[in-house]
Amino acid sequence: MTVKTGQIVKNLVPSEPVTINQIQPLGKMVSLKFTGMNSNRTSSKVLSESEFALLEILTEEGTFNFKGDPTKFTLLLRLNG
Repeated sequence: MTVKTGQIVKNLVPSEPVTINQIQPLGKMVSLKFTGMNSNRTSSKVLSESEFALLEILTEEGTFNFKGDPTKFTLLLRLNG
């Protein structure tokens, strides 16, 4: 699965997942503009094709993936309910 604009990925910045804002191919390299999910900082990075392939897609902004831990979710609901 290839990374697209608007997707949330990990393995680009070690400290947090990021939202991909722009992708620009540069021959055998790829330029990415992204925003950190926690820090809300925007930055850019140039990756090789092999580094780009290592990015793991978590979800797409505005969608739900339902991959969370159901036990922790239930506990959270009970604590906040």
